[in-house]
Amino acid sequence: MQLGRLAQRPQARTRLCHQGAVQTAIILAGHHLPCQLRALSCAVSALTSVAGAFSSTMPLIEHASSSVEGCPQLDRAAFSQSLHVPALRVPKQRCNQLMHAFKGYTFDRPKMRSIITPEGEDSAQFRLVLLEQGLDVPAGLPLPLQALLTEGQIQVLSHTVVIDYTHLNAEQVLKAYLPAGVEVPSSFETVGHIVHLNLREELMPFKHIIGQVLLDKNAHVKTVVNKVGAIDNEFRVFSMELLAGEARTETEVVQHGARFKLDFAQVYWNSRLEAEHQRLVERYFEPGQVVVDIMAGIGPFAVPAAQQGCTVYANDLNPASIKYMHTNVKLNRVAGTVHVFNMDGRAFTRLLCD
Repeated sequence: MQLGRLAQRPQARTRLCHQGAVQTAIILAGHHLPCQLRALSCAVSALTSVAGAFSSTMPLIEHASSSVEGCPQLDRAAFSQSLHVPALRVPKQRCNQLMHAFKGYTFDRPKMRSIITPEGEDSAQFRLVLLEQGLDVPAGLPLPLQALLTEGQIQVLSHTVVIDYTHLNAEQVLKAYLPAGVEVPSSFETVGHIVHLNLREELMPFKHIIGQVLLDKNAHVKTVVNKVGAIDNEFRVFSMELLAGEARTETEVVQHGARFKLDFAQVYWNSRLEAEHQRLVERYFEPGQVVVDIMAGIGPFAVPAAQQGCTVYANDLNPASIKYMHTNVKLNRVAGTVHVFNMDGRAFTRLLCD
């Protein structure tokens, strides 16, 4: 029985899923595929490994120029400043009590402590409770707190706090560089260790600073890239430039329990489609069904469908996608149920319907 005829049976269901601008036909049925199609899958898989050896016109990551003349440079030392804040010298056993009493008046900065150990002989028995900068002590405090300060062993002092680049978040740093009225880029795609930006024209003079700051302020990020130009190739991948970090675009992501390896510069991937992937897999895919993914990419539908107990026939035109599809099928232990093709989608569709 041919798959094209099988799809016409009353018990078979055909769905059309949208992955960005790509339409992926998914044919669901509760029967095995014909032997000749399985044999052809093996033959096409062999041809895929050969096709991958041939070079193709693919966008490559462009290294950021080492010369950024005329562009502002990130000066981390310029963010160092000294603040003079009021402090309470208190017995260390009373720190928790006084922190609760002075709630709303204590020194509050990211990555900085409001209780510190003083230097010298006081370090064993006393602590300094730092209060907010500019607070007038005691006149600026409520009367109950002023009364606390009259108790023995509490002394009001002035303390110098040094704030530097490490204490600021990305938005605070970038606001210091961007012109007034220019919005700090707050939304970007993260693909494994890669941050993918699509910067507006007014941000381009500051692109290297933006890249370096995002690299500094996100511990898991190792590479920051920016999209260059429009997508103008049949594989739907784009050219990118390296703004900061390592020129390493092979990475790994996890979606709905599955691991995916990919080269972000060579294959199509959109992390924002994760919720849609999960919705379709959970709603439509059931054990024993047959799933045909005509434009499968590296397998964000194919692998989860196989994990649900489906038999999957996955196709993509991009040899790089096929390379990572094979990797991901093995990585997620579904090699026996995912059959991979490297064909034009129209030819693949005709093959299924013949």
